[in-house]
Amino acid sequence: MNWGNPGILSLIWLEPVIAALAYYSFRSRKKALNRFIDQDAQKRLAPQLSGIRATFKTLSLLLAVTFFIFALACPRFGVYYEQIQSRGADMFILLDTSKSMDAQDVMPSRLERAKTDCLDLLRELKGERVGLIIFAGKPLLKVPLTTDQGFFKRALKDINTQSASRGGTLMGDAIRLAIESMPEQSDRDRAILLITDGEDHESLPVEAAAEAAKRKIHVFTMSIGDAKEGIRIPVVEGRNKSYLKDKSGQEVFSKADEALLQQIAQAGDGVYIPAGTKNYDLGQVYKDTLSKLKHGTDDVEERIRYREQYQWFLAAGFVFLTAFVLISDRKRAFTLAN
Repeated sequence: MNWGNPGILSLIWLEPVIAALAYYSFRSRKKALNRFIDQDAQKRLAPQLSGIRATFKTLSLLLAVTFFIFALACPRFGVYYEQIQSRGADMFILLDTSKSMDAQDVMPSRLERAKTDCLDLLRELKGERVGLIIFAGKPLLKVPLTTDQGFFKRALKDINTQSASRGGTLMGDAIRLAIESMPEQSDRDRAILLITDGEDHESLPVEAAAEAAKRKIHVFTMSIGDAKEGIRIPVVEGRNKSYLKDKSGQEVFSKADEALLQQIAQAGDGVYIPAGTKNYDLGQVYKDTLSKLKHGTDDVEERIRYREQYQWFLAAGFVFLTAFVLISDRKRAFTLAN
C-alpha cells in the first residue's frame, strides 16, 4: 500500500485538537446548566448531558475526520500491470540550475520557464524514454531514462537553483554524464536536449557534443534569456532583495550565449532552438524537429500500478459523519440506540 499525497497525512495532528475542543465544549455546557438550573429542575426542564453518549459522538467525528484525511491522501493498494510501449528513442534533458537561471528576463524566471517548456515536451513524448540531468557545478542525474512521466514530473517540480552543487556552469560535464548514462543500443535513436542560458565555465561543451555525435547521440540546444543586453541576477534573502555581484563588487549581468549553443548543436549533429525571451512551445518544436528521432524496434514494458482506493475511505468517513449528526449527547434525546 502507498499514498498518492502522503503529505496530507500530517493533518492527523488535528485529531487531538478536535478531541480537546469537544471535551471543553461538553464541560462548558455541563457547568452552564449546573450554574443556572439545579439538579431537580434539570430532570424536568432539560435533557441531561451524558458523558458516554458525548464520548461516542466525539469518537464518530474523529473517525470521520480520519477517514476523510486518508481519502485525501489517495491510498493505493491492489496491484495491476500496465503495458507501456517504448517507441525506440531515448532522450536526456539537461537542465541548467546555475544562479543565472534565476534571472527574470522571462517570467517568472529563466528556470521556471524552462521547467514549463519541459512539461510541454513531455506531452508529446508518447512512449519515448526520457531522463533528467541538472547541472551548475557538478552535474547530477535526477531521473534515469524512463517512460514514467509521473516520476519525471515529481522530480522536475522540486528543482531550483539550489538543487545542484555550485561552481559555475559546466555544460560539458553534463553532456558527458548523459553520454555515460545512455545505453549502448544501436537500434535506438538517442538524443540530448540541453536547456540553458548558455554561459559556460571552461568545461569544453563543444568537444563533449562532438564525442556524443561520434556515438550517434544527437545534441540539441535551447537558449533561455536575453542575448543582447543581459539582465541582473536577483538574490533574495528573507524579505531583502539584492542583485548578484562579482568579486570586485560590480553587479553581474547575465546574457544568453547563443553563439556557443549554436556551436554545440552543430558539433553534436543536432539543432539549435533560440527560445530567448519569447514564448516558445517546446512541444511544437518536438513535433517539427525532435520527433524525427523515432525509429528502431518498439519495446513493450510492463509497469506495476496500484489501484486508487480512496472511495472506500470516503464512504467510511460519511458513515461516521452521519453517526456524529444522529447521535445525541443528551439522555432523553432520540439516538441510534433507541
